[in-house]
Amino acid sequence: MEDAAGEQAGDPCHSYTWSILFCIVMTLALLAWAVALALVYRAQRRSCSSAGWVERASVILAVASLAQFGPMLASSLHSGHNVYSYSQTGCKLLFYTEYGMRHVITSLVVSLLAWAYWVTHHGLDSAEGLVRRLGTGYIILGLALVQGLFGMVPAMYVDLAPDRQSCIWTPSMWLTLSHVVSMEVILRPITPYLIPGLLATPVIVHLARALPSVEQEKRKEKLKTVLAIVTSYFLLNLPYAVNLLAEYGVQLKTENSFATICNLKWFFFLIHQSWFLLTPLLLVLREPSIELPSPSILIGKLKRVYEDKARLI
Repeated sequence: MEDAAGEQAGDPCHSYTWSILFCIVMTLALLAWAVALALVYRAQRRSCSSAGWVERASVILAVASLAQFGPMLASSLHSGHNVYSYSQTGCKLLFYTEYGMRHVITSLVVSLLAWAYWVTHHGLDSAEGLVRRLGTGYIILGLALVQGLFGMVPAMYVDLAPDRQSCIWTPSMWLTLSHVVSMEVILRPITPYLIPGLLATPVIVHLARALPSVEQEKRKEKLKTVLAIVTSYFLLNLPYAVNLLAEYGVQLKTENSFATICNLKWFFFLIHQSWFLLTPLLLVLREPSIELPSPSILIGKLKRVYEDKARLI
């Protein structure tokens, strides 16, 4: 293991520094989700109003964020820290979550865009009534089907390597590099990011143009929040998806790693993950029902706490 660490010391494809940055972003994102959901729940209780689709989708997004951080943390530990702990079940769960959860999150984002389109053309009450008639249970069931559709096949055909140091495709399938790259290109950048982003762009532009004509202030603020979440999702994932295409193109041509591609991969991966930190902040800052204390009040409270501690000393 020490020899492997020495060989990878200067390799940006196995970067300790980048992996540490990812762990920091992941931790901050999880904390931000916890605080955002607590503030949204508190605002709902104070206003005695029922949770709408944006709030329900936020809860599901928080759970999905926690789930998708598992395989990404494992990949970060393997690449940057030379920590290897695999099992047959772990490999299958890793691939099931890695390939399925990114499609689940994209489905949630697209559902928010569809909700915004319905609100713009049919009103907020009509959109929320449609969500209530559909039922949260059936929505979660649909997301589970998406998870199974895109995650089950990779999980079925992955095995633990004989040296127990990695996960490999089932040897009996006799897969070539072209087969593996073709599958990964479809399931990692194209179906979760590029195709939905391409289809969502005209809808986002249409809603942005229709936004000034919305009269109700509450409905307009909700639409602004949703548009910010959806637009940032596809914009932040676009460089990551394009870099994946470039990486797979390099793999087909040569087995050598390119430092530029690897550095860009980590950088765009970090940008890709920053959306999970940005989204809870957008929910809190753009939600009119959440009353955040002003900076002067916070400073005053901190000063009083400091003065009380000083007296005790």
